[in-house]
Amino acid sequence: GRAVNPKTASDNVSVSLWASFHFSVTLLSLIIILFSHYTAFPHIDLGGNIWYTSYMAFRHSHSLGQNFLSDGNLLSAIAADAELSAGDTAVEVGAGMGALTLRLALTGARVCAYEIDERLKEYLLPLEQAHPNVTVTFGDFMKCDLPPEVSYKAVANLPYYITTPVLFRFLDDPNCFSVTVMVQ
Repeated sequence: GRAVNPKTASDNVSVSLWASFHFSVTLLSLIIILFSHYTAFPHIDLGGNIWYTSYMAFRHSHSLGQNFLSDGNLLSAIAADAELSAGDTAVEVGAGMGALTLRLALTGARVCAYEIDERLKEYLLPLEQAHPNVTVTFGDFMKCDLPPEVSYKAVANLPYYITTPVLFRFLDDPNCFSVTVMVQ
């Protein structure tokens, strides 16, 4: 037999335990990432019933910087931070699949949502039909008209590359009362 150096043997056990731990953490991270892609989003049918569709069913446009919110706690926090109530008007930029739009609509506020990607009509038009306080405009927010002569609160989940021009548009508008923005 061969003599075993106790220091080397304990180092090998430490390395082995570290590698095992690192592999477990990496595997757990991978599972969380994969699972997050299957998060469901609200979809409202013409009868006003909410059902869910898979996140993977929609192909995101990288050129538009699309990253849809799905975390219910985060959506609730954004809606709460906007401090909306019945009688308020909210201008939402980048309605996406309507998850935040729905949260804003449930506050009772009038919601004017803007979405540049017309492929999302199948998600947003039923939402608009189910909630009379929601109006969706499809087009580039930077080129669309804002609600005239109405004080409003701006709410958005923005890709970082468009954040500055959108914020300046809100800041330049005397009708904008407050801005609640999450930057992707």
